[in-house]
Amino acid sequence: MKGKQILIALGVLVILGGYFYFFDIVKEKKDYDIKMQDEMLFYGLKKDDITSVIVTNRDAKSRIVIDKVGNELMIDYPIKSYVDEVGVNTVLDKYPSLIADRTIDSFTAQDLADFDLNTPFATTEIITKDKKDFKINIGAYNPMKTLVYAMKPDNPKNVYLLDHNIRVYCEKTLYDYRDKTPIRLDMDKTDKVEVKLKDKDYTLIRLKNNDDPDAWKVTGAITDIGKVETVRELFNNIKGAKAKKMEPETPANLKKYGLDKPAESISFYEGNARKAIYFGLQDKKSSTVYVKSDTVDQIMEIPIFGYSGIPAVWSVINKQVVLFRQDKVRKIEIKYGDTEIEAVNVEKGKNNFAWEIKKAKNVDKSKINITSVLAGLYWCNYKIKIEGKLSPEEETKLYGIDTKKPFLKMWGEKDVDLGTVLLGKKSDNKEEYNIKVPERNMIFTVDTGALKNFSLPDFPEKEKPLPKPK
Repeated sequence: MKGKQILIALGVLVILGGYFYFFDIVKEKKDYDIKMQDEMLFYGLKKDDITSVIVTNRDAKSRIVIDKVGNELMIDYPIKSYVDEVGVNTVLDKYPSLIADRTIDSFTAQDLADFDLNTPFATTEIITKDKKDFKINIGAYNPMKTLVYAMKPDNPKNVYLLDHNIRVYCEKTLYDYRDKTPIRLDMDKTDKVEVKLKDKDYTLIRLKNNDDPDAWKVTGAITDIGKVETVRELFNNIKGAKAKKMEPETPANLKKYGLDKPAESISFYEGNARKAIYFGLQDKKSSTVYVKSDTVDQIMEIPIFGYSGIPAVWSVINKQVVLFRQDKVRKIEIKYGDTEIEAVNVEKGKNNFAWEIKKAKNVDKSKINITSVLAGLYWCNYKIKIEGKLSPEEETKLYGIDTKKPFLKMWGEKDVDLGTVLLGKKSDNKEEYNIKVPERNMIFTVDTGALKNFSLPDFPEKEKPLPKPK
């Protein structure tokens, strides 16, 4: 009986402990909220709720209005333009968590004049989607220029010392806040790219009804498959070529910078909509080029890589011998010399796969890395491509190809054939091998080093070429 009473007492203590613990947590949260409400200048402001930012600068006599339009931030005044997202987001990140380094609650009229807050140097106003208005007046720097004096118009009893960047944001010009790329690009929405430069003239066309949404075709002096990595690099170069300065697009300036009758351009199409950049004179000393575009009414001076980074047609051609995606491979078989390897890609969890070696004949299993094999194959580029119909006998005679002896074969989901590689002979007096990909009906010449990148033990040394036919 006594033991039962003890258990009941312990149970009551546990319940009471939980009760007090719960209310301690609630109290701590409430105390923290009260503390933050006292310390944070814009308590309750959330970045995602901001719809407008208005920055007024007294000395520059400027007013910049930035509005959220849909999911985009746009300059609405004094011009219509996209914003520099990094610069504007830095401001939007700062204000919701703004805390004063120190608060001054006793000051004179002369102090206010010394703080430059009678007629403030600048004012920042933030408006949210529920029409809440957060405003702060920005005054002078402290003597060390590490802090800045500020006052909230709705609370004139306090002066705050804030991080000096709050004033720096107001000193920025329209140029600092506007988007400085010649055109805004979205590779996923682009259907066609036309390159018209003096030594580069070709068109990139996105292939429709293809399993790979990033499949491109090159047309022009050469027609072939495009390499998506190079196409992506082209887009990144254009997007990264931000203007170092801008000038009005006047007739005099257009002529001055070689843009009155530009002969070189690159155009991007989203359906029938076209955006183009036109290239003018280059400044070799500063490594820049002058451009104009269809979407910005300013002449821009951009880094030269925005022009020179546009690849030549030979560079944009996909020289992969096997066209596949590494993440789609589920099974692989490899045979060379007396070595045989079989492996399957086993799902260990949702979208989590791991390779398991099922067969390793005449090879140390621990030295096999299928991921490295696939990476080596993916980046295996040809030096020479041989097209045309040849008989099996001719393929064997000329290139040492044995159509009955595949070196490597891959399958995807539901045993879909992803590609086969037939290894031929090593070229005479050259560090090159001939290989065939039956699915493409093509023979390629590749560097021996490219095959060594498969990271297979004793490959390709272990592979003995076919004897030359008599």
